[in-house]
Amino acid sequence: MKNDFEKLLDQRMKTSSEIDKLSEYYFNLQDDGRIDIKDYQKTYFNKVHDASEFASKFREYLFNVPVSVAVDRWLHLCKSNRNIDVVLADVKRLIDADILPTKTANGKIVDLHCFDMIDQSYQVQCIRCIPGVTQEEAERMVETYLDFMQHLFSETWGYVRHEGDPDRIAVADKRLHYEKFIDFSRRLSQRDSLIAHLIYFGDCSMSNIIELRVKDIDLPNCEIIVEDRHIKFSPHVIIRLKDLIASKKPDELAFTNRTGGKVNRSRLYRSFKNAGAKMSSPTEILPSTLLEKK
Repeated sequence: MKNDFEKLLDQRMKTSSEIDKLSEYYFNLQDDGRIDIKDYQKTYFNKVHDASEFASKFREYLFNVPVSVAVDRWLHLCKSNRNIDVVLADVKRLIDADILPTKTANGKIVDLHCFDMIDQSYQVQCIRCIPGVTQEEAERMVETYLDFMQHLFSETWGYVRHEGDPDRIAVADKRLHYEKFIDFSRRLSQRDSLIAHLIYFGDCSMSNIIELRVKDIDLPNCEIIVEDRHIKFSPHVIIRLKDLIASKKPDELAFTNRTGGKVNRSRLYRSFKNAGAKMSSPTEILPSTLLEKK
């Protein structure tokens, strides 16, 4: 009786034989006297081998290119379709925040190899958490960062990854597009904007959020607990929530009105309606709108 190895060897030989038969059949089928299929086969194998060698050398070279060189090339290419002064300001802030690192703490030049190891989704979240940056500025800086990463992805034939925006990916199935939500939320008060974020990103009802208590917020894990569900949020949302509840006790409501009472539903509806009317393209938005799927 044959052992497992011998059975595997027989199977591979059988498979190889079947491939040879299929190749012969295919060549006979295609050979109409006008082209030499076997010549194409040889050329194809050679080209694939050459491309593989080139790709290996290109990758080795690429990862030694300083980040600053890649940024400089991208800036020259984006002059025609972006406000270059705004882009330059964004790039400077991204460098200062170490989102686009050009040198290590020891003064060593950072090369593109670092982007093969960096978690880009985490970097995008870090941009939204930069102190002193408004929501509008943060979204523009995220766009600048992602544009640069898309440029690197295209220029390097995919050797430098491009992962996209985790916030946009999280709400890709929402009827209200991410860009419209941002336009809407920035026209709300800080409290109401945070309520809108928790509804939109967490699929929580308005009642769940206005009745949320401090003890149901897990800051270290970036979660809130609603009806026994642990709902995870982006760090920038939790940071805002942390600031809101800083002086509150565990049993207190996270969101309150000016007198410390529960948020009035009618006032929240009116706040949403007014913000929607001020959007670039005025849109009626209710708390339930933030939950709607495509």
